[in-house]
Parts: sequence; C-alpha cells; structure tokens
Amino acid sequence: MKYRPFLLGTAVLTAALCAGTATAQETATANTTGAQTSATIPQLPVIPGSSTTITAVDGAAPEGASGDRPRFDVDRNDVTATVESSAAGTLTVVDRNDPWNADDDEVVATTAVTAGTTDVDFTVDDGRWDIDAFVVTDDDRQTSPAHATVRKALAEPEDLKIWQKGSAGNRRQTVIGTTYPGARIRVVDVYDKEYRTTARPDGLFGVSFAGEFSIATVTIAVGNDEIVVTPQQAGAAPVGPTDPTLAWPIIEDKDLRGGRALFASATAGEAVALEPVRSGEGLLQEITWDSKPTDEATAKTLSWAVPKTGTTAQVVVNGNRCVQPASSAALDGRVILSTCRTSDRVQQFTAVERTGGTVLQSRSNRDWYLALGDDGRVVVGSSDDAAQLAAEDDYSDSWSVEDPVADVADRSITLSGTKIPGATVTINGAPIESVATRAAGDDSTWTTTLRHLPVGVEQTLVIEQLVGSSIVGQEERTVQLDATDLADVADHFDDDVTRPAQVTGTAVPGATVQLLRDGAPVGTPVIAGDEAAGGAFTVDVPAPNAGGVHTVTVEQLLDGIAVGPDRSVDLDYGAAVSIEGAERGR
Repeated sequence: MKYRPFLLGTAVLTAALCAGTATAQETATANTTGAQTSATIPQLPVIPGSSTTITAVDGAAPEGASGDRPRFDVDRNDVTATVESSAAGTLTVVDRNDPWNADDDEVVATTAVTAGTTDVDFTVDDGRWDIDAFVVTDDDRQTSPAHATVRKALAEPEDLKIWQKGSAGNRRQTVIGTTYPGARIRVVDVYDKEYRTTARPDGLFGVSFAGEFSIATVTIAVGNDEIVVTPQQAGAAPVGPTDPTLAWPIIEDKDLRGGRALFASATAGEAVALEPVRSGEGLLQEITWDSKPTDEATAKTLSWAVPKTGTTAQVVVNGNRCVQPASSAALDGRVILSTCRTSDRVQQFTAVERTGGTVLQSRSNRDWYLALGDDGRVVVGSSDDAAQLAAEDDYSDSWSVEDPVADVADRSITLSGTKIPGATVTINGAPIESVATRAAGDDSTWTTTLRHLPVGVEQTLVIEQLVGSSIVGQEERTVQLDATDLADVADHFDDDVTRPAQVTGTAVPGATVQLLRDGAPVGTPVIAGDEAAGGAFTVDVPAPNAGGVHTVTVEQLLDGIAVGPDRSVDLDYGAAVSIEGAERGR
C-alpha cells in the first residue's frame, strides 16, 4: 500500500476546518482516500458496546475466512466496502500491511458517516491484505473495529519459461519471467532442490540451476500472498546476444576486475592478506586479515573480484560469495560473506580512487568503507579508516576470451582469457577442467586445449563464465583447423638415371604425403617433416616403364583424411626408346 496519513480525531479536525487552519494535507485526510503523511496512527479508546462490521466488498459476501477474519475475494484493485457502524463520525479504513509490523499500518480511506450503513472506496494492491475499519467520534474515541481480509489474487506471469542449455551430463536450466517488483521467488526442481531470488525493480527475474530435466515449480510471494505456477517449456536457448538466459547475472562482470585480495600494509615490505573464516557453527563467514611479507601475503591471500575504479559493483570472493556489512554493522562494523544476490545494494561497493590507492565504499551507507579492524577482522569503518587496495596493477578484466590458437599438426585448438577468480568457465556447457586439459595460470586467468579435432570442419564454441549456476559472461567463437596447402611442389630427376624420379615440396608438418596416378596410389607414402623442417617432403616416383609425360597427383592426409587442395605434377621421361632388331656382330 502507498499511504500513511496522520489520523486526526474528528473533533480536532472539524475545529481546524471551521477555523480555516487545516492544511491542504489535513483537508485531504478528512474526506479522501489515500492521503499521505508519515505520522503514526493513534490508538483511541474504544466505545463500550460499539460495533463496526464489514458486510460486503464490491457487493459480495465473504468467500471464506483467513484465520478469524472473513475473507473477501475481489477481481479489481479499486474496491467498495459496505460498512455498518453503531456511531457517527469519521469512518476510517486501515490496511495492516505486514501483520507482524505495526509500523507499516496505513490509513487507506476516511469519510464522514452517520450511524448505520455506509459505502467507502479504497484501493488494494494485488495480494492478501488485512483491513480494519472503525469510526472515530467527535470525542476522540472509536468504535470496536471490524476485521477482514481483502484478497486480489496475484496475477500469473504471462512470460514464465524454462530454458535449457548444455549437453547431456552438463545441462543447465534457467527459469525467466516477469512479475511484481520485489516479489520473492522460489524455484523447486525435480529433485526438490530450492533456488531463491528476488524480482528486480522492473519485475524481471531469473533463476539458473544445474540439472538434466527442465521440470520445475515456481512460487511467487508478494503482498502477504503467493501463487505456484509451472513455467512453459522453451527448449534450447539460442546462442548469442539474444540468449535470454544472459540477462540474469548475479554479478555485472563488465564492472569487475579480478586478482589476489591484498590491502596496503603499514609495515614496509609487507601486504595485508585476507582469509575467510567460519563464524560460529553455522555457514556464516567473516574475513580475517594479517600483515605478512608481500610474497607470502600474495601466496596465501584469497582471490576476489572488485569494482573497477569509479564503478559500483559487488566484491566477489572465491567466485561464489559476496562481501556485505552484517545487520549489526552499525554497532560493531561487522562484515560477512553471503550468497551473491541480484541488485542488492548492501552487497555493492564503489571503488574510490585516492592519493596513494583505491578504497572500497559501501553503497548502502556512504559513510562506510572496508577497513581493517583491531580484532583482526575486515570491518566497515569511517573514511579515515579505509583500507587501500594493493597490487592493483596485477588485476585483470573479469572476463575476456582471446583469439583461438590452432595447431593443425597436434589437431588441437587452445583458448584462453581472464575470469572472475573462482568462477567456472565452460565450453559448450562442459567445465574446461573436463573438456580436455585442466585450467592453467593464476586464478584470474584460464586456458584450455581442445584436442583430437577434425581438420577442415567448422565448429561453433560457446564459452561461458559461471558464478554458482548463473551465467555472468558469454562469448562465441567459430574455429576450424585448416591445413596448410601443399607448396613448392616440383619434380626432380637425378643425374644418376638409375635412381627414380622424385616429387618434392612442403606440407603440413607430420602429414602423410601420397602420390596418385589415374586415381590409384603409386609408390610409398612419406611423412612430411616437422615444424623445424618446414613440413618438407620427398617422394620417390616409381618408373612408369614408358616414355613421355606422366602426370601424378600429390595429396596430403591427416588422420587418413585428405586435406587441402591436391597438386598435379607432370614428369617428362622423354621419348620412348624402341629396339627394332639387332645386326650380326652388333
């Protein structure tokens, strides 16, 4: 609900109106719905024996009950309640909003009434709302309130879909839809595992999870009510910028840079290393700090991603936890590691450049900065206490994919790039550790080699970065192992006519070079030289036992498959020699 007006007693308000001293705000409160002010609703004494009853809403009797309250189900937001009261005065309708929080009670309508039956108009949002109605009399008392629940059913998302990505054994499902801003979303997969998120300010939400089956139920909770819906099957997500699953990063990687988590130390030659530690027996983690010689600190500290200078983003530790002030931070400065959440201001920090270094300022409270507490824990402190980042020159962009490097002789392609420290990189849905070779480099870089690839076959690779099960970066690369064409192919006749003619040239290092005559292999295939030899080859050509020009075809094979264009060579054996007979003595 949107309004919280101050409820003046009828006598006080009437006197102010008659004297001409009531403000426009107070006048609106006296005779309109939804006038706004932030004052607390007063608790007035109840008139003994009085009564107030909500008999109907939009002309309909209650559909049932919510606890001890009659429940009126409506199909619109602007409603009319029929109220019977035992006294005259100002009929007041109060929306209790969160029933466990008296501070968010709101007056949604006031109107002057006489004893008896009156219709009053007010507005309810979608959801289930507890409504109280009572009459405030001239002597600043009130009738015994009527209690009811008005429910405007939540609307199901029209665009709720579940998308599938990856191959068998590495599939990932993503549920996407649009609902109420701030709605609490709970997705339960076929194995009864739960995944939670909150709808963005524009109502959009998305939840990704690993699983082979695109079966899930979605619970949307808002306005003290909830609905359970089943997403539509959307099939395989398209590759590229139109992929709808890319709209749901829990981390804006474009604003991050990754590296080793180091703060500047007050001791020369040292740096401050950070380490996550368990707090108590639960899963809650805090961050401790310790000043060590720089090399030792660099080796022992955790990996993280922080905002680029001048930008605001999350501080991501080990690829799956985000730094945030604890709920008690105003009292003790406590900082904890928590599950990364979309658009949560409490998890966002701004990298502020200062003389001597960069500090991290909390977005939820601009007076807070990450600092080094006296008890050995990272805390939020004042601007004067802010800890400065160290080794910033060693940070790298949190997501990049370099151009693939092909090795035809090895039948492999190597890919590499940068990532959020601790994040997972996948190629066509498979983590790179299981694609071919394990990732190498420090924790903010990645590399992998795809082996046993066919030559001359074009393949599209989708490279993704995941934090948890959420995609936070995606690139597409088209790769193909193209064989080097045969080159410098020529014939060669030795001065020693007893030796066979030869065909020489260069091919892919390590390729098999084969000669063909009229489509049939002739001679013995040879292996082209290695890279140091430039792929050079020499093939003996069996004598054709006939004079004239004879054409042979040269082809190169990789893994038994001919690759690249063939080359033809004409070998001229000269005129044929014929013996017509022999003379005596000759």
